[in-house]
Amino acid sequence: MFSFLVLPIHFDLFDRKGNLVVKNSIPSSSLDNLTEEEIEKYLTTDTIIEFGHTLENQIQGQFDAGFVLNGFYKDNFGGNRPLDKYIKCCYKSN
Repeated sequence: MFSFLVLPIHFDLFDRKGNLVVKNSIPSSSLDNLTEEEIEKYLTTDTIIEFGHTLENQIQGQFDAGFVLNGFYKDNFGGNRPLDKYIKCCYKSN
């Protein structure tokens, strides 16, 4: 499963006002900007390692690995986040 935000309105507003702060470009990983020592510490915790891919790379990577796309589903966070009533941000292919 992967999540993908399709330019939420607030991103567009921040961008147009020059207030959008982008932390990482894609592709990226939550380990990208850490020192070797910080990575070792990170890996000994229960913290999830996040990877950012373009939607094209994510799906094409599945095809390249021999997968056949026979389903595509969208979901939200179970109604637990304010964004849930506006957009489904989680996608699953199988």
